[in-house]
Amino acid sequence: MAAPVYGPSPTAPSRLTESQIVSDYHRTSLLRIATDSAEKNGYVVQRMIRFIRRHATSAPGSTETERAYNLYSHAWTALNAFDNGDPRALPNGAIGIPFSYTTGFTAHDASDDHNGKTYLIVDFICTGDQARRVIPMQPIGPYLNAPSRRDCLLDQTDLLPLFFVNMDRTVGVPILGPFDSIYPTKIFARSEKSSLKVCFNWPNIPTDEKFSKRQIQYRTKVDNKTPKRVTIPVQRMANLVANAVVNFMGDADKYLQGQSHIEHPRWRIGTGARQIKTRDVILMGIFFISPGAVMPVLRLRDGFP
Repeated sequence: MAAPVYGPSPTAPSRLTESQIVSDYHRTSLLRIATDSAEKNGYVVQRMIRFIRRHATSAPGSTETERAYNLYSHAWTALNAFDNGDPRALPNGAIGIPFSYTTGFTAHDASDDHNGKTYLIVDFICTGDQARRVIPMQPIGPYLNAPSRRDCLLDQTDLLPLFFVNMDRTVGVPILGPFDSIYPTKIFARSEKSSLKVCFNWPNIPTDEKFSKRQIQYRTKVDNKTPKRVTIPVQRMANLVANAVVNFMGDADKYLQGQSHIEHPRWRIGTGARQIKTRDVILMGIFFISPGAVMPVLRLRDGFP
């Protein structure tokens, strides 16, 4: 079966804005669904616009709109070449932008496809039943309702998500493990922090400090080639974040037991029938919401009611 065609509108770039190009490409993306940002100029669109302006300066074009259009045109070409069963290809549905068009990243951050080209995975196409299983959590943090201050925070934040890609080209691991399906040679080396806050905005659960944040310590060693950076195997990062999700869900279950009304029953954490248990949750990746904080990208397992 031929791969589905995704990508920007064929309209000439001169008739589109940068925001329209990015919004069109991410209209059914994993991050857009996970952050519950369906509006055209929502959180994911603003992140990607800043990503392009900061990191994709080598993309062809003399204006920001032309660079965005050409960048996603190449992502479109890559995306439609992935569905060929080659184990070296990027995961199905990956939105991969050419590594050669970007600055500020290393080979640790990139993925290769079967043509020997290198890409940065910025998102995934997510439709149908898979989209229905993504757990929506709007980003939390300071200034999200104050656009100018929010934009200033985004300008200081790592904008490349970290997805947990397995050796069989699937994406995501159960939060109860195991984690050895993730490429063992992959490392994360883009942070100067020795710890991170893992933040949650799960439906039905308060977003105060007690419920919404978990601290993880992941410092292993300083990367001598990148001063002030610390490195951690991606397998271990997945394990630490997954443990934070498990701990959060345990506290959330206790909280919900005392609630008489559940506003979003679909996303009810608990031990009862049709309630979400730790064995039902898949960790797809993480994205930074500030220099020291991330949010997990989560979905329900296949077969969950």
